Amino acid sequence: MELERLKKSVLSRYSSEEDVKVYAQRSAEGFRNWERLIVEKFMLPTKVLSIGCGGGRESFALESLGYDAHGLDISEEQIASANERKLACGSNAHFHVYDGSSIPFPDACFGSVTMWSQVLGNVPGSQQRHRLLRECLRVLVDHGILSISVHDLKRSMRRLRDSADEYRELEGGEPGDLLLATSSGIECYWHYFTQEELRHQCSEAGFTIALETTSDRLGQDWDNLDIVVCRKAITSRV
Repeated sequence: MELERLKKSVLSRYSSEEDVKVYAQRSAEGFRNWERLIVEKFMLPTKVLSIGCGGGRESFALESLGYDAHGLDISEEQIASANERKLACGSNAHFHVYDGSSIPFPDACFGSVTMWSQVLGNVPGSQQRHRLLRECLRVLVDHGILSISVHDLKRSMRRLRDSADEYRELEGGEPGDLLLATSSGIECYWHYFTQEELRHQCSEAGFTIALETTSDRLGQDWDNLDIVVCRKAITSRV
């Protein structure tokens, strides 16, 4: 099945020795400027879930502010790396491997969910992205916060064309579907979003949008990320 092949391309990339090492190095870097601003303005230090946690950077940064931090990733290697750092630094964060779509937690158990590092763009197919957003809705408490960052289609393609990175559009895919090659030659699925598409997907999943902005407006040197903060309305039900 095409979606399964694309999903395996994502798993292959992030489970590679190269990427595990990169994300392990990043695990001690703390928040990006824009992430810190989102946390300070919108999130309360309760129980938080980071989807696509990699080596644990976001989870460790959130824990340092008093959050009960949990991280999910499809890569067993990334989770093993996060747990190694957890032991080394005496962290109480929790890390779990998951299947990329079904969140292994009960209803209404998190105050906030983050999908940073452009994780939603690694989910093949608009229906699968909708399913994951609905899962985020399910595990959030009423008025809980979902924060997402994605690659903006127009601005990211401009940056990609100016770079030396190898990529190709996915034949037969949805607009914005790409295959990007790592330095070791692994092709990985990516989806780049329009702002309208991201807004529509969040609304269709049952969220109300509290903020729409871009990375450069929140203190970063790059402008190719679109960022939304969504809220679970009390009337939203899965």
